Amino acid sequence: YVGYKRAQFVDPEHAPVAFSLALTEKDLRLITETAAVVGQPLPQAAVNLELVRAASSGGRGDRDFAAIAEELRSRRTGLPVG
Repeated sequence: YVGYKRAQFVDPEHAPVAFSLALTEKDLRLITETAAVVGQPLPQAAVNLELVRAASSGGRGDRDFAAIAEELRSRRTGLPVG
């Protein structure tokens, strides 16, 4: 996976987008909404949705979903996302 996504991790501003954060957010939202309708809690999916929403905030939804790594680093170090 890391080999496949290397460009997105090393140079995210110039790497091609394979799957955007916005699409990832949509899919996770649909998953969590459907789970709620059928009464099946999916706590990890809800956590993932929160993380994706944070990573895509501030107009970053068009970035590749590999940007989640940047969001996680930001949370660990306290430094703002790029």
